Amino acid sequence: MSRLRTIIVFFSVLSLSLMSSTIAKATSQVGERFIYNGDTIEISTQPLYTIAHDVESILKERYGLDMFEEMALAIARGYIGTWEFKDGKLYLIKLSFTSFKGISLQDIFGDKCIDGRVLADWFSGRIVIPKGKWLVYDGFSAHTYCKEEHLFFKKGILRKTKQVNNYITVPGAISRRYNQYFSYSYYNDEDDYERIDLEKLKVRQAIINCLNLHKQELKKKIFFEGLMYHDPITVTIGPEGLITEVWFYGEKNNYLKKLLQGLRFDIIRFRGKKYTERIHINFDYDGEYLYLDDDDLWCP
Repeated sequence: MSRLRTIIVFFSVLSLSLMSSTIAKATSQVGERFIYNGDTIEISTQPLYTIAHDVESILKERYGLDMFEEMALAIARGYIGTWEFKDGKLYLIKLSFTSFKGISLQDIFGDKCIDGRVLADWFSGRIVIPKGKWLVYDGFSAHTYCKEEHLFFKKGILRKTKQVNNYITVPGAISRRYNQYFSYSYYNDEDDYERIDLEKLKVRQAIINCLNLHKQELKKKIFFEGLMYHDPITVTIGPEGLITEVWFYGEKNNYLKKLLQGLRFDIIRFRGKKYTERIHINFDYDGEYLYLDDDDLWCP
């Protein structure tokens, strides 16, 4: 592939990624299907991603098909792939498109499709296998769980595995073992979904309760009678479960941070790596106390 074509393909894939991310910004994405040790698991990794532009081109040039013609918000990439781990290798065994049916792997990959499957020799990366409850969600497609098994591939061949613990309990600390519930039905042509996160509400309420312990000081230094319009308070919880920053009205507020220094949270990781969480708290103020705003019943 020439350097010019490499550049063109790179920016085409980048544009596709940005478009999909923008369209599905507020919509949880349906994952890929992965057959592993006899179980079918939904994964957020997209092994087809690096060659998705090539697949799109083949569909257009050979068959006049547009994989984004009827793109679903919950499947912004235009397809769902089914993958299988067998004999130490990763195989693509099925591609289902949201815009059309009747295209086989043989139609796309030609001679690379052997016995109805294609060795994913273009894929070098990690596939995450959930082993515990859902812990962190990035708002689009990536998830992390309390416990995970990580499979590392190079050109479709498994190189190593790793067991990962993303949740560390701290005695006396506030729990962040989040429980995020989704209710949506793409197959019934419904794009709406609801998400209620009771544990995240408890974290927000703990912060509000701590601030209310200092209501007289707050009234003098931060708030005032009749305050009606205000920005949310943004609290940053660092990798060790301690509050590292508090933002209010677009700037750091060290006074509010000082008031919240007594709070300690348990430790969470994102796929085994240090994780910093920012929590936006919408609140009401009646001149004496802070209250969680109704908007926080639907957690972002």
